[in-house]
Amino acid sequence: MARALQKSITISHISELENFERLLDLLGEKYKCKQIEDEGESVVGHCRISLQKNQEINIVVYTTDRVLIRASPRTASELFDKEALSVEIIAKQATTLVSITRPLTAQRAKTILDYTLTLNPDEEIQRMVIIILCDTANEIILREKLKALGFQGAPLDEGIPDKIKRIEDKGHVVYRAEEVKNIRELRNGIVHRGDIPDQGQTEKCLEITRNLLTHT
Repeated sequence: MARALQKSITISHISELENFERLLDLLGEKYKCKQIEDEGESVVGHCRISLQKNQEINIVVYTTDRVLIRASPRTASELFDKEALSVEIIAKQATTLVSITRPLTAQRAKTILDYTLTLNPDEEIQRMVIIILCDTANEIILREKLKALGFQGAPLDEGIPDKIKRIEDKGHVVYRAEEVKNIRELRNGIVHRGDIPDQGQTEKCLEITRNLLTHT
């Protein structure tokens, strides 16, 4: 009988509900992810990610902070090893936000976001300001993430798409990355052409920046 493909790791605080839910969000950004009902003893939650050719990996989080990563029978060992490492990196990311690893500088992004919430999205000029400030907060968050990952020098001053690529190349997930890039495009339209965003775009940007801060 073939050896069951599984990996067990311990990640401090992953069993806390907020961290487990963040893990689900981050996995869902990278994979097709489905939460599974699991009434097993000491289980916080169970999710399943779909890989290629009907191969799957189950991730079970226990109240002891143990994370069990287990492959379905058809999953190739090479694929399992690769994706299990990816899941481990993402699970660690879910518990080590920049608000924890870079608290003072990350607070600047939160302060900017909090200020945008005092502005009135019914007014055109204030909508323009909200977009610019959301983009600024995004830039700070991604820059601090790069620092937390050990980057120094020129990469910290690259544009948002390049920052995102560097983070993803390290195996981490930038939550709603394409929408974060779109905010930069909206910001460029405002500062270079005087474009006026509509209210729906503005409210969406606020949501995306808030999510980036809580998932990075």
